[in-house]
Amino acid sequence: MKKFKYLLSFILIIISYSTRANITLLARLEKGKIYMVKSVSHQILKQSGFAQGTTETFSKNVLSLKLINLNNDIMTLEVSFDTVEIKTISSGGKREVYFVKPAQKDDYMGKIRNRFCFFKLAVKVSTSGKFMGFDNYKAFKDNVMSIIDSIPPVQKEKVQKQAENLLLEMNLQSRIEPLFAYIPGKEINNGDKWESTYVNASEQSNMLMSNNYTLDGIENNVVKISCNSEIESMPSSDSQRSIKAKGLATSKFDVNLTTGLLLKVQTKSHVEGFAIVNVQGNEMKIPILADTDTEIVNLK
Repeated sequence: MKKFKYLLSFILIIISYSTRANITLLARLEKGKIYMVKSVSHQILKQSGFAQGTTETFSKNVLSLKLINLNNDIMTLEVSFDTVEIKTISSGGKREVYFVKPAQKDDYMGKIRNRFCFFKLAVKVSTSGKFMGFDNYKAFKDNVMSIIDSIPPVQKEKVQKQAENLLLEMNLQSRIEPLFAYIPGKEINNGDKWESTYVNASEQSNMLMSNNYTLDGIENNVVKISCNSEIESMPSSDSQRSIKAKGLATSKFDVNLTTGLLLKVQTKSHVEGFAIVNVQGNEMKIPILADTDTEIVNLK
């Protein structure tokens, strides 16, 4: 009986040690290999008050990453925006935007979007997941915007404003930074916690994401991470329309231990606040509530 108890205690100790994770999670991409990531989201935005209504937005983004250089733990990645699709449904009707679909002759913003997906962006990210900046931002922007001077004057100002917004550095950074922001940059064990922040920027608003991660464990070379995020709107430079809102998000990450890249992420978020509209000097607050489901998967 004593031998059985000792054996059982020994087995429990072995199990206890084997279930602990002691890892250093880093981005270890293979040079020249193309990695593709797909993000799909569904948002329901409700407005109340005098602007009452509901807008559903479905979006799909696919981008490719290729490591072209590694120097002192800083990766230079070639990024291609392969697919960008946005569909919105509201009381005003249905609108669909496809960046890759060839634009009609007089659809100048469509042509800008086509060029956005044609040219490649060079991005620097550390192996510990920190976004370090762009190598060729000006060249990328100039290439995408090169048709501006061929647009008829009656449309040029509007298209240029839309294009400038699309190509803001913060908006481009927001498409890439979350794909690495979960990497802790230190040795971690089961139950360990760490933090990161980044801006979830879009053409409509900029939201500060304050993320708290927990290592849940490792199964078959897959790192399991959970995350709770606080969301808060940032000040806007747009004097006509801005967002003031706060919210929370929860996420579950599956990460490849070998490459450090995402295999799958599922996120649910809830945000409440106001859309602030300035009409002829009068400020109006429109209550808003947004629920969003997002899934990111590694395609190859």
